[in-house]
Amino acid sequence: MAMITCKECGTEISSKAAKCPKCGAPAKKRTSLVTWFIVVVIGVVAAGVLMSPDSGDQPARPNAVAKPRVPTAYDLAKRDTTLNYQARKAGLGNVLEVDFTVTNASVVTIKDIAVTCIMYAKSGTQVDTNRRTIYDTIQPGTTKRFPKFNMGFMHDQANSSSCYIADLVVN
Repeated sequence: MAMITCKECGTEISSKAAKCPKCGAPAKKRTSLVTWFIVVVIGVVAAGVLMSPDSGDQPARPNAVAKPRVPTAYDLAKRDTTLNYQARKAGLGNVLEVDFTVTNASVVTIKDIAVTCIMYAKSGTQVDTNRRTIYDTIQPGTTKRFPKFNMGFMHDQANSSSCYIADLVVN
């Protein structure tokens, strides 16, 4: 059993005593291991926050206004190009064949139009997706047809489809 000194009268008392038997002052309690563990964890977290790379390196700019991004030729071409389509099952009912009409209303020539078609079951659940590229060039302000375009195999439960231009190249 360890002995400690009473902080009031200086008498040596047991470390397990709740108070000093001479003066009645409460004995100094040792800090528990759990308390020290919590203090260390909080210290480590605080040090991590203070040392993180984005802990205030940049001054706050409350009145900063983001500059609008100037659209690129690609952005304009993608916005101004429309796709119309008529889809049907071909082959033995397992191939998606589509008549595409692409209208380029932009001011740039486009090519290599990547088209994605999503197939849906009668319940409306998406059951398949196909992506193919139309390797052709479409001049500004023109419309071009691509009849009977093979989009590849399709799910046997596909009942309807939806197609869109996923990507294109500005020439």
